[in-house]
Amino acid sequence: MAKLEIRDLSGKKRRIEVLYEDEHILALNKPAPVLTLPDRWDPKRPNLVALLRKKLGDVKPYVVHRLDAGTSGVVIFAKTPEAHKGLTRQFDQRKARKVYWAIVSGTPAKESGKIDKPVAEDPRRPGHAVISKRGKPALTFYRVLEKFVDYTLVELQPVTGRSHQLRVHMQWLGYPIATDPDYGGRRALYLSEFKPGFRLDEDEKEYPFISRPSLHAHVLEVAHPITGEPLRLEAEVPKDFRTFLRILRTYRPFGEVIEVDADAD
Repeated sequence: MAKLEIRDLSGKKRRIEVLYEDEHILALNKPAPVLTLPDRWDPKRPNLVALLRKKLGDVKPYVVHRLDAGTSGVVIFAKTPEAHKGLTRQFDQRKARKVYWAIVSGTPAKESGKIDKPVAEDPRRPGHAVISKRGKPALTFYRVLEKFVDYTLVELQPVTGRSHQLRVHMQWLGYPIATDPDYGGRRALYLSEFKPGFRLDEDEKEYPFISRPSLHAHVLEVAHPITGEPLRLEAEVPKDFRTFLRILRTYRPFGEVIEVDADAD
């Protein structure tokens, strides 16, 4: 599979997997914490749009949707105005099927359900979202995939595409994304919190195994904007997410794995 290279917000060089490409569209497996779009306050920060402008030369990348910097997974761009129009129509008409995986704190009382709560920009925290009657309609379906002690792997399917929708919806439900401090989660997690008898040597420093929202855009299903052919784009979960699952399966087991294979490298 082809790869693109980019430097993330920390300056670290990252290789980005190309999930699909033809003369009309390009789909990538976006790593965290790479931005999708230029930052509104600092447009020079590394982002996928800037990378693609350099890599594609005369071909302009058209933005169809976006993922938050801390969210990994499938993101699709159009290469032509016609493709952009066709993809945008599918997202606007809610015909694009989006499937996310998230590790959340706690265990939902129901195995599946829906969250139908309007989302607005938080007036007290610019750039953040809040559940509000003043907001736009927002609908998310959720399903439990695997239970652990104190944590759960869930599948999330947003029908609408409001900014921070999944993060604020899970916070409202009472089961926030485990490592999302903006919406009720932790800033980072460490192996010492899970492994009994964990010890470091005197000169060693412990680093977190995950320090971004444990949220991954796993699958995107659309019709090809030119040919109409169905496309299923799937992005493998990244190393930090897989590590989180392995630690939970080792030290916080509970119940059975359901339809999940997140251990493949």
